[in-house]
Amino acid sequence: NVFRYTKRLIMMVLGIGGCTALLIAGFGIRDSIANIASDQFDNIMTYDFAVVFDEPKNAAQQAEFQEDTKDILSQSVFVSTDTISAYTKEGYKTVNVIATGDPNISSLIDMHYDGQKLAYPEDGTVAISEKLARIAGVSVGDNIRVKVDDTQQVSLKVSAIFENFVYHYMLMTPATYETTFGTPAEYEAVLADSAIADLHSVAATIMDEHGAANVSVTTDIEQRVSDMMKSLDLVIFVIIFCAGALAFVVLFNLSNINITERIREIATIKVLGFYAP
Repeated sequence: NVFRYTKRLIMMVLGIGGCTALLIAGFGIRDSIANIASDQFDNIMTYDFAVVFDEPKNAAQQAEFQEDTKDILSQSVFVSTDTISAYTKEGYKTVNVIATGDPNISSLIDMHYDGQKLAYPEDGTVAISEKLARIAGVSVGDNIRVKVDDTQQVSLKVSAIFENFVYHYMLMTPATYETTFGTPAEYEAVLADSAIADLHSVAATIMDEHGAANVSVTTDIEQRVSDMMKSLDLVIFVIIFCAGALAFVVLFNLSNINITERIREIATIKVLGFYAP
């Protein structure tokens, strides 16, 4: 009976189509954010600790720290960290910079794209996270424009684009860091893997015995991100429920209208004296 009335057909298609789109969007968002924390901290940023010192460490101090902590840390890599502003289609975005010359960084930060492992960038080039590349409109081989301060801007060649789900990252060598920022890289941070199961006891030991200003345990960060993602579940479930309820209302009203009209038509026929044989 719906096909007898063009307006009702259009209303049904638009109503049910809109409800279906909302349902697909709700489930799609849920599936997209469900595993962000585990994908980021289990598959990309795989280190257990990010240790920060009050003062940068020279080569001798780095070697001393690695020797003193070899019983509690299976490996550690000193890095220079900073932030920079990258020009994108959405305006300037803050990017976390990680610079190191230690080849072991590849075992703590897994740079890959579509299952293919990527090499750490060479001098004069940088590796950037996927979303940063997308909103900046650059690909491998292009230059990305960054702002070091209010007066200095630099163009950096992109040698690799890697998958990343939390924050924007840019990886570079110490030589590239010095060229970009105008100062040598200072190694005030350490990325490390634990040699024992109790991560928090290792963190406490590093804080108490090795002069660390701060120790971030990756599992704690992962849990916070996961909890934040779970808080969006309620919003998603509301969208799904409302879309389902709206679809039910549309179908119920259309069915009720059609049934009511058929009843009236049958009643009119009976009034005219026509009955089933």
